[in-house]
Order: sequence, then C-alpha cells, then structure tokens
Amino acid sequence: MTQKAFDLLTAEAAAIGAVLADAQPGAFGSDTPLPGWSVRDVIGHCGAAMTMLRDGTVHGFSPVENEADVELRRSWPIDQVITEYLEGLDDFIAIARSAPPMLDGLARGMWIHGGDIRDGLGRDDAYGSPGVNIVVDLIGDAYDDRRLPSVAVIFDSTGPVTTLIGTNDEVISGVADVQTFVRLAYGRNPDPARYRFPGIDADDLRLK
Repeated sequence: MTQKAFDLLTAEAAAIGAVLADAQPGAFGSDTPLPGWSVRDVIGHCGAAMTMLRDGTVHGFSPVENEADVELRRSWPIDQVITEYLEGLDDFIAIARSAPPMLDGLARGMWIHGGDIRDGLGRDDAYGSPGVNIVVDLIGDAYDDRRLPSVAVIFDSTGPVTTLIGTNDEVISGVADVQTFVRLAYGRNPDPARYRFPGIDADDLRLK
C-alpha cells in the first residue's frame, strides 16, 4: 500500500470510533448520500469489506453483492455491526503497510464511507474529516491520469478553496470549500450553488 493510502486509512481509523460512540442510537437509521442505505447500512458494508479482506474472500463489490452483504447485517444488533467494522479496520491497518497498491482503493473507500456515515449523522465535518488533504491530493492524481485539470488547494481569509489549474497554469475556476469538491468528485450530492466551473461539465469531474 502506498504511504498516502496508509496515512488516509490510519487517519480514518483514529477518528471514526469517537464519531460512532457520540451518535444517538436512533441516528443509525438516518439516510446517507447512498440511495437506500442508512448509516448502519454503510457501517455494515464497510465491516463486510474488512471481514472479507481478513478471510481472503473479497468479491467484486458489485451493487448486488454489496446489497447482499448489507442485507445480511440488517438483522444484527447495531453494536455487532459497529464492532465488526472497527475491529476490521484495526486488522486492516496491521497488514496495510505490506499490502499491495491495489488495496489503496479500499483505504480510500473507508474514508469516503466515513464521510457518508458522518453525513447521515448530521456532522459538519462529513467530508472534511482528518485525511481530507490526502483525499484532495488523490483526486488530483486521478485527474492527472484522466488528463483533467490539476487540483490545487489554497488558503485565504475564508479558509480552504479548491481550485482547478489548467495545462497552462491558468486558474480555470474554484469552489467555495473543499468538502463540496470532495462531494462533487465522488458523487455525494454536492450543492450546485456551492461550486462553479465555467466551460467544464461538472459531471466530467466525477470519478467513476
């Protein structure tokens, strides 16, 4: 696993336990940006991924397979769902440094789904939790691979502003905050009023 992915994984693992511990019991049934999935469903999906990784039974993560994993866990007590997830994260970290780079995506997925969980719980830091600077960097890497505009994060008196930089170093456009940019890149219901990309189809900026 690359250093970026490892740092992202450890940042999320260090933070998410307290987020879940602070949540009110009824909040686990709240909706998330993932259609049809509640907070507990996202936790269940993440826990299932960690268990499969530990057991060497990882599937293709198709929508049908993911839904089957979540459905299985809907009958579990919420404490069991959370325990599988958190213990699985610990197990993943124990092997992550020697894991192949192909598992970088799984580390990134744990962070993004942590944002889905936070969003469902109504937290202000949904997609701005520890590690967001790494995520923005990874989005920039992905854009470079797709020959999309590069990404730069600058800070001014209003806070962090994500800016797209064109091939000739011209500033193409920016969004008001980093969380909106992460939502846009990963298809997490960004508010259209919070970003502006003249001359660029915002859908093209979404990572498929």
